[in-house]
Amino acid sequence: MQVKGGEDVIDAAIKTGAHVVIASGVGMAVGGPVGFALAVGATMAFDYVYDEYKDDVIEFGNSAINTIEDVGDDIGDAVLSFGNNIGNLFD
Repeated sequence: MQVKGGEDVIDAAIKTGAHVVIASGVGMAVGGPVGFALAVGATMAFDYVYDEYKDDVIEFGNSAINTIEDVGDDIGDAVLSFGNNIGNLFD
């Protein structure tokens, strides 16, 4: 339905997956008519945020991944340096 309505296939798949996760989580946690209403509201909110801020979210995600990679590199360098220094103790 989303694709037929003009939604990109990847965006439709992401939204569908999010809808399933949100609806299942809220439905199991709350249940009943209240859970249903909360799940519908939450999926609508997700759609709005995704449609309005998708590029910002992707940019933030890429920035976070780059930061994590940089920190990982720094940790790797520190461990390597520490290992080299311990090796020098025994020379």
